[in-house]
Amino acid sequence: MAESRSFLQGGDCNKGCLNTSQGCTRQSNDFHQDFFSMPFQVFEDAVKGRVLRASRDIKALEAVLWDSTTLAAPHPMFLRCISCLSVQAARCQCGLAICDDPTCRDDQVHSRLCPQREWPVATLSKLVLPLKLMLSEENWVIELQSHVDTWRQRDGLISCQALDLGGDLTKIETMMGVVKTNAVGVGPVGSVATCNAVFRLFSLLSHDCRPNCHYATEVTPGGAQDRCLAKVLVRAKRPIAKGARALEGTRRNSLVRG
Repeated sequence: MAESRSFLQGGDCNKGCLNTSQGCTRQSNDFHQDFFSMPFQVFEDAVKGRVLRASRDIKALEAVLWDSTTLAAPHPMFLRCISCLSVQAARCQCGLAICDDPTCRDDQVHSRLCPQREWPVATLSKLVLPLKLMLSEENWVIELQSHVDTWRQRDGLISCQALDLGGDLTKIETMMGVVKTNAVGVGPVGSVATCNAVFRLFSLLSHDCRPNCHYATEVTPGGAQDRCLAKVLVRAKRPIAKGARALEGTRRNSLVRG
C-alpha cells in the first residue's frame, strides 16, 4: 500500500513525494523506501529531542510507519542463536546460545563475550545487543538517545570495568543506555516477544501513556548468508491531525525493560 507523501520532508522528487518544490533532502532520500513513503517529518523538540510529527491528517488504523533492522538479540530465557537468532542453537560453554554455523561462532560479539565465561550468562546476555550496536557500521546508532547518566544513577547499567571486551568502555555504556531507552521486544507474529531490537525510525516515536499509535512486530531468523531481520509496523489508533506528534505508548511488550 503505497503512500504519496514523504516521511521526512516532502518535495517533488523522483520517488513521488509531495508538499514542497525543494525536493527531498539527502536525509529523506536515505530513509526512503520505494514501496512506502511515510507521512511524517522529523522535528527537533527542546525536551523530547527528535520526534515525528504528522505531515498530513492521518486516518484511524492507517499504516503510518514501517521499519526493519538486523540489530537484534534474543532474550536469555529463549534458546536462540545470539548472532542469527536461529532456534537451531545450543548453549556454548560461556552459556550463550549459538548455532553450528561457523559464521555465527566466529561472530565478533560471541568472540568477545565467550572468554568472559566466568561471568553469569544473564550478565553476558545483556551485553549482546549493546555490543552489536557498538560494532555495527550504522551511523544512525550513535545519534539515538541514550540517557546514559539517568540509567547510571538508577543502577540500570552493567559495570564493564572488569570485562575485557576490547573496546571503549564509555561507548559500551552508551550503547547499553541506547538499548535501555530504545529497544523493543519482537517475536514471531502472534507469539510473545522472544528478542529485543533497536530500530532506526521506530526509535523516533515519542512515549506516552495515552498513545495515538499501536504497533506489531515480527522476527525472521537469518543464516549463513543472511542476517536476522526484525520488523515493526505502526498504525494509528485514532485520527492524527497534521502537525501532531506520533505517540506509540509505553512498549509494554519489551523484554529488555523488566
